[in-house]
Amino acid sequence: MASKTPKRARVDASRGASWVAAACAACGVSDASLPVDFGALGDGSEPVPSQAVLSLEVSDATPGSACPATLWAELPDDTASATLAGTSGNGQRSIDGSSVDGQVTHAACRVSPIQSEPGTFDVSLRLQQPRLDFSFEATGNLRAAPSQLLAVRVVALTHVLAEGGCEVEVDTIVSGAVWLREIRCPNLSNADEPALDRGARCSASGAAIFENCSR
Repeated sequence: MASKTPKRARVDASRGASWVAAACAACGVSDASLPVDFGALGDGSEPVPSQAVLSLEVSDATPGSACPATLWAELPDDTASATLAGTSGNGQRSIDGSSVDGQVTHAACRVSPIQSEPGTFDVSLRLQQPRLDFSFEATGNLRAAPSQLLAVRVVALTHVLAEGGCEVEVDTIVSGAVWLREIRCPNLSNADEPALDRGARCSASGAAIFENCSR
């Protein structure tokens, strides 16, 4: 069976910019210092909503494996790939609580230092766009080092796909923010199928930035 062409999701969400040199200039943060935790740049008088940028392609794990939910999601819009492939992280964001065609985007995250393990962070990430019937979730412990593992759950086109050990490359991680330069999930299983029939029918690859996270 031929592999299906992924649907590319382009969403014009309410936009915010983060990790931007101009915004950081008053704080003494230069381009060379980026990315930083943008949530820490406020004066603390008002809570800052979580925000994210995500590019994720879900496809057949192997030719003919018939993944039930092939797509290419770019949030907030089709600038996501360029933002994540760049060196600064500057670009548009999906902002928690923003509305697209009456559908509210949900961005929630936690990047919190583990006191007993210096340099390690407890990470929980979630980005949902109801208009696309799509959500991305990832949990685990991360350091500023390559080739680490996160548990990932993707809900796409009503199907639930999950893998306990997706490999990620961490570009930058600080309290309240993380940049996943690469996300690789070669063995996404379809949780909608009976346990005996579940297999690695799907794979996913992409990248993400989450910031203004709880810490």
